Formats: sequence, C-alpha cells, structure tokens
Amino acid sequence: DDPKTGKHFDFEWKASIVVRRIYGTACPYLTGQAVWKGYNDLETLYPEIAKEWHPTKNGKLKPEDVVAGSGRKVWWYLPYDDPKTGKHFDFEWKASIVDRRINGNACPYLTGKAVWKGYNDLQSCFSDIALEWSKKNIFLAPDTICKYSKRKVWWYCKICGTDWRASVVSRTAVGTNCPVCARKNRNIF
Repeated sequence: DDPKTGKHFDFEWKASIVVRRIYGTACPYLTGQAVWKGYNDLETLYPEIAKEWHPTKNGKLKPEDVVAGSGRKVWWYLPYDDPKTGKHFDFEWKASIVDRRINGNACPYLTGKAVWKGYNDLQSCFSDIALEWSKKNIFLAPDTICKYSKRKVWWYCKICGTDWRASVVSRTAVGTNCPVCARKNRNIF
C-alpha cells in the first residue's frame, strides 16, 4: 500500500533474472524508472504543474504518461495577464519535468530568468534607460536583455559623451547613472 495515499497497487513488470541479480533492480515503478498512471505520473503527483503542460508541442505525450521525476525536456505553456499593464501573454518554454518539480511553478519569464519581448525586456519596461544603450553593445540590444539582468553592458551618456559599463539591474533597480556626471555634480556642491 502506498503510504501517501493508502491505495493498493499490484505492480508487475518483466526483467531478466540476471539483470535483477547483478544490478539488484527493484520495482521500476517504485524507483521511478517506469510510469504507473495514478501512482507516480506527473498528473497524479503534481497536478498544478501538469496544468501548464503545453497542449500541442509535446505531441501525443501527456502528463499522465511521464514519471514526475523524469529528466525529459518538454514544452510548457502559461497564459498570463499582467496585472500592471493589463496585457495578455502566452508564455511557452522548454524545461525538464524534474526541474519544474524542484523549482515549482517557476515560469522563466515571470522569474526574470528568460526574456520575453514586450513583457520583461529592458526596452519595454525602461525605455528611458534604454535610450542610453551604447553602440559598443554590438551583439546585444535593449529588447533582448531582461530588465533586472546582472549582466554588465555599455551605456552612453548624452550629457558628457562618456561610455561606461554597469549592470542592467544597477540602472533599473538601483538608479545609477553616468559616473562622470555624478563626480562633476558632487564637485559642484
């Protein structure tokens, strides 16, 4: 009997005697090596996460067809209405089943681990700061980096013409500005 649910299961599986003897393989359902619907599948154990299973991109594979601890990468889908802007977003991403289980319902766009243009990118969220984006950022644009990224990039001051490096988050969350202008302003007082 399952100690969590009290349900009784009669597991049956095929395995050679040699493999069982040499490797000591136990029941594949109890060890999470095979799926038993209603016992160790994602739908049964983590229904909240299973609700975010992408309806089309995983083909015929469904949450009840996979072990909750699987390392298999699948597509996820989260419709989201931003309470700040009122905009609707249909977030889609690929992640392993076990990562979703360990990290909970962690959508990478809602947590700022991935950029979704129009939702959490620097250009959309801080267009005034994005205007100070330096041309030295050759392979990066303000709409391809998260608004709270710790990545250091180049900024251009239109007042003094200085290029300087600072993390995106230091500009968006802390409010740092051009260090040259900041030193000049301190010397005035």
